[in-house]
Amino acid sequence: IPVRAEDKFINKVTAPFIADSYDDYAKKDLMDMNFLSNILDFAANEKDNINDETCELLDPYLRFDPNPASNWSPWGHKILEPELAGKASGAAAGLCKFVGAMVMYHGAAKIVKPKMDALKVAEARLTK
Repeated sequence: IPVRAEDKFINKVTAPFIADSYDDYAKKDLMDMNFLSNILDFAANEKDNINDETCELLDPYLRFDPNPASNWSPWGHKILEPELAGKASGAAAGLCKFVGAMVMYHGAAKIVKPKMDALKVAEARLTK
């Protein structure tokens, strides 16, 4: 996939960005009539397949930085902020909340999964 630069004008600020390589795929997914059911299916069945790299890539969009000059982002707010997205649409706010919840779930699952595995091993030893 070729990398190309583009300037984006947001909140009266022009900033250089790497052009999104996923635009075509994202538009296709967002226009899918089953988009909501796909998200619900993901939350029910595939949330354990989220990897550390994906969460790491989402982190700058979810993190608040009071000093935007220290970060790549020229804005002083989280980009995936549900309240801000809610001004555009309720669906956008819901999607922001969903992404944040999946990242939080991944963080919690990393802590809980080894403990659950140890519990299963201990229970198996007791049943022997």
